Order: sequence, then C-alpha cells, then structure tokens
Amino acid sequence: MRKNGMKTLWGMAALLLLSACSTPDTALQLAREQQALQMAAREAEARTAAGEVASDAQVYLSMIRRLQQDGRYFASLAHIDSYQNRYGMTPELAVLRADALRVTEQLPASEAAYRELLGGPLAATGWHGLGLLAGAGGDFAKAAGFLAKAVELEPTNVDMLNDLGFARLRSGDRVGARLPLAQAAELAPTNAKVLANLALLLTIQGDRERAVQMMDRVSMPDRTRMAVSGLAEEILAIDRLNTAGSARAAVHAAMHGEPSADRGWQLPVLEAAPTLSLFERMGQAKTISQ
Repeated sequence: MRKNGMKTLWGMAALLLLSACSTPDTALQLAREQQALQMAAREAEARTAAGEVASDAQVYLSMIRRLQQDGRYFASLAHIDSYQNRYGMTPELAVLRADALRVTEQLPASEAAYRELLGGPLAATGWHGLGLLAGAGGDFAKAAGFLAKAVELEPTNVDMLNDLGFARLRSGDRVGARLPLAQAAELAPTNAKVLANLALLLTIQGDRERAVQMMDRVSMPDRTRMAVSGLAEEILAIDRLNTAGSARAAVHAAMHGEPSADRGWQLPVLEAAPTLSLFERMGQAKTISQ
C-alpha cells in the first residue's frame, strides 16, 4: 500500500505540473520560444547558404585571376561574363574585365571600363589603366599625365610609380622620370622591373657603370640587359634626330627671316622594345613594367 501510495502521489504531482504548464501564460511563452527557435534555425540555414555562395564566388574569382596570370585573357573574359551572370559585378571583377579588354586589344571598351572606375575608390586603378592604354598607342606624354593622377591617389604604389617613370622617360622628360623611379626603387629595392628602368635611365644619361651595377644587384638576365641597351640606343637615336631637326629648322628660319619654333623633345609614335614596354599587349611576359 505504501508503495502504491507513493506512485499515486508522484502521479498527482505530474498532473499538477502538466496542468501548470498548460496555463495560458506559459503556453504563450512556449509558443514564442518555439517561434524564436524556428527563426534562429532559418537564419542559420541562410547564413550557411550565403557562406557557401561567398566561398564559391571567391574560388571562381581566384580561377579568373589565375587565367590572367597565365596570359589567358580571352578565356578570362568568358568566365568574367559567367561570374557576373551568377554573382553580379564586383569592384575587383570590374578591374579584371578592364585589364582583359586592354590586353586583348578591345581598346574602346577597355577605356570605357577604366573610366567607370574614376568616380569611386578604384580611381587610381582607372587612371593607371588609361595611362597604359595611352602608352600602348605611343602617346607617352598623355600616358604620363594619366599615370601622374594615379600616383597622386596612391603615392606608394610601386607599379604606378614605375610606370610613371617609364612613361616620362619615353616622352623625353628624363628629369621628371628620376623621382618616381627612385621612389619605386626605395620602396621595392629588389624589384627587377624598377631597377631595369633605373638602369635604362642611367644608360641614357651616359652612366653605364652604375647601370650595370643596378642590373647586377638583381642578377638580371642577359636578355633583359640587351633589351635595356637596345631601348637606350633607340631613345638616344630619336633624341639626336629631334635635335638635328630643331637645328635645321633654326638654320632655315635664320636664312629666311622666319621665327624659330621651339619644338622641344618630340617622340614619334613608336612601339617600345617588347621586353621593356609597360604598354606591352596580348599578355606576353613583361620584364620592366606592368
């Protein structure tokens, strides 16, 4: 009896607890807790799904970057379109697209893509790209103007400083080329591209000994050394032609009583040596710039 009585007491207690849990206030609280749990579960699922999408997008973007690093710019353009359709346009994708259009020589489209960057946080990249386009067309003075704007926005960017120095050098502004190249060299003292451009400047200025020392510092290969020497001779030859032309114009003006025009240093539209030009096209190997 005692045992059965204890069972009865426990049963009554359980009934009391159950009836207490079924009161209106407690039932409402349980419903709210259940709704909160359901909402938390849905949010967790959404975060997981978003994380998976973000992870997939990053993997895809990395693949596009690798394609461009391997020089497969046409293939990268196809994947850029696919990425945009799947995930939408991002700032980094916009830059990759502009670069691919430039290297594949879709120049008007590339220019438009770079100009779209000018109004935002990637304005320096936009000016840099426009400078590369101008240089690819042989207008190094215009290129230097664009690149100077890029450097104003990112004054410690080694690639932009290096490209600005090269463009100024090709446009005849040797004094102006010295500062950005020296800054780039101190920011990246082992950067072979920067040191090659400095060696080019020194060679043009007649300081071949220091130029050789500059190239020895990074064990520069013979092919690049020959390219530096060849481009230096090309620039000096153009300089001599322009100087001779100015002298002939001055003589002609003196003989005919015409005012002499100050032509300054005028560079014809010429392509730079393939291994030296930062404005090289089609994604080939670049040794000095870009």
